[in-house]
Amino acid sequence: MATTYNIIKGTTYLGFNVESTTVNGDFVDLTDATIIVEVIGEKKGCAKHTYTIGKGVEITNAAEGGFIILQDTVINWDYGKWYLIVTITTSAYGTKKWIYKDRIFNIV
Repeated sequence: MATTYNIIKGTTYLGFNVESTTVNGDFVDLTDATIIVEVIGEKKGCAKHTYTIGKGVEITNAAEGGFIILQDTVINWDYGKWYLIVTITTSAYGTKKWIYKDRIFNIV
């Protein structure tokens, strides 16, 4: 079941928390990770927003793969629905991609 987060355009978002990241049931250690978060609009022609560690992404629990996205960020994206794609690269697991189609940011 999808979860929709309604966000009023121009307001400060408190953040999307990922408490842990796992691969085959094992926690992904983010100590040496590169994280790229893409927020992609549902409408054709919408911009894509990209965030990285230190610029919209903050690691909160490296050992268990915890991080937060867009904490205290003013959201000025186009109106409509947006989805997250998270790509994490580590020395232990290489590059893995998670597509959060069940977490929808609805900008109103």
